[in-house]
Amino acid sequence: MNKQITKLKASFLPLFALLSLIIFTGCAKENADNGVSGFSKSLQVPAKLMQDPIVKEMLNELSSYKIHVNKHGILEFSTAKEANEVMDLLQNYSDKFDLAKSEDEDDEYPRDPILCAFEEAYHFYSLRRKIEEELLQLEEKELLTDENDPDDHYVVSTLMRTILNPECVFIYDQLLCVHL
Repeated sequence: MNKQITKLKASFLPLFALLSLIIFTGCAKENADNGVSGFSKSLQVPAKLMQDPIVKEMLNELSSYKIHVNKHGILEFSTAKEANEVMDLLQNYSDKFDLAKSEDEDDEYPRDPILCAFEEAYHFYSLRRKIEEELLQLEEKELLTDENDPDDHYVVSTLMRTILNPECVFIYDQLLCVHL
């Protein structure tokens, strides 16, 4: 009987070790996620930006498009033409905003303020924002290198990154489009 108990204890030892490792890893991941969410807060769009006349004008123009974010966090457009028009509109308003703002005001806004305002208005977590958060996190920890630069992504256009979710997906005309 003692041999059986000893054998039973010995067989549970690796199981307990594995369980401890899983629990420890889960806590570490949770803490890492908390760090990233802190960076999300640093990327929050200032209310001043959302009240800017150029941003309001852009959002008013965007209201004529049938854009929404579905329950899976994917941006949906009615047609491919509409998606292209929205990207053109974002580019035009980005240029207009940059021309209207002085260099002194640049520090008041996040990078790519028009794109941030678009994401904020549609409550959309884009590939662009994900990359920006990862970049800020690495810069803050002074760990950014050429090998781990999140900006070194196969989707190079910030406009395309803005309409794609972090899995590089968007929808038009009920077709799931995966950017490979």
